[in-house]
Amino acid sequence: MAVMIAMAVTGIDSRPATGNPARPRITFVDLGHLGDNYALATAMNERGDAVGLASVPTDTLVHLFRSRDGVMIDIGVKGPFGPTFAAGIDNDGRVIGTYGTQHGDIGFLWEEGQLTVMPSSPRIINNRRQIVGGEGSYVWIWDHGTVTDITPPLGNARVRGFNDRGQVLLNAAAPDPGDPNSPVVSRGMLWDHGVLTDIGDLGGANTEVTDLNDHGWVTGSSETADGRFHAFVWQNGIMRDIGLRQAPGSLGSAINNRGQVAGRATFDGATWRPAVWLHGKMIDLGVDGMYGDAHSISEHGDTAGVNTHLELVYSEPFLSRHGAYTALPRPAGADRGQLVGINRAGTKIVGTMYVNDRAKAILWLIG
Repeated sequence: MAVMIAMAVTGIDSRPATGNPARPRITFVDLGHLGDNYALATAMNERGDAVGLASVPTDTLVHLFRSRDGVMIDIGVKGPFGPTFAAGIDNDGRVIGTYGTQHGDIGFLWEEGQLTVMPSSPRIINNRRQIVGGEGSYVWIWDHGTVTDITPPLGNARVRGFNDRGQVLLNAAAPDPGDPNSPVVSRGMLWDHGVLTDIGDLGGANTEVTDLNDHGWVTGSSETADGRFHAFVWQNGIMRDIGLRQAPGSLGSAINNRGQVAGRATFDGATWRPAVWLHGKMIDLGVDGMYGDAHSISEHGDTAGVNTHLELVYSEPFLSRHGAYTALPRPAGADRGQLVGINRAGTKIVGTMYVNDRAKAILWLIG
């Protein structure tokens, strides 16, 4: 069973001034299209290669693309009877995803034109050519052709993370640990080479997990004894509350190998605002009149996220470096956007911006 310890966060910082003279120089590149001016990025790797969906002028079905070194190619995967989706790309350019057939959705691994059929719904590929996927009553790990069922006993599972050590992070149904006769609750679980560990809670019944790093440390949000949900870091069997009383709700969305966390919090008790936990402090990255999430973090603590206007059709992708906020530059006419993430080096961000409702896959370069 996990051990809970008191929170180590020492304070809360308001959003720093955007005019910080040390803020980075950021440019962007439109990754192009497949002839029909619509490309939606869905995943990236450490090189800044991107995969996603693109329309083509000669087909009513979307195609999957890979963009590498400024060149976008159609990887030749499409679903004649259902949705097609690119879920991930590793550092060698291998792509995983799903395409629809008349017999249901089929998972695939694409390697430079060669297609390998996978079990349904591949989710994440690591850099050891291992793949994890599935949902609900069947979760699996594929390791160079061998498939292992790693579904928790009660099923209802979702894959939330996968690292290069082969550890899998899951949310799954389980009995309430405080009352075995109560309804089923949501628990965070770590699968590590055949051993499934419930990572515990902050005194309540439910724990939602979102990410793990290469050390096997986990972040997410866990219910406290008084029914609130606080962000946490779980490390070697110990769950640490990193929430604050000033922010009654909080969630860790991403964790780097230094244990720094990006996420969101309800600083005013109502609206979710992006946040980053650095040097023992929770930093508010929100913009007044907007809500948002910081969902990706580099090894240096650079944080990427999006703030969205509460009333207008407008959103603002951003980068935070050392806690200082910078809105990302955008194509002319773009009114909203979404991000895939930032790479570990903190040098590249991939996402999508919308111009007149047309999606443009974008690579931001950070100097």
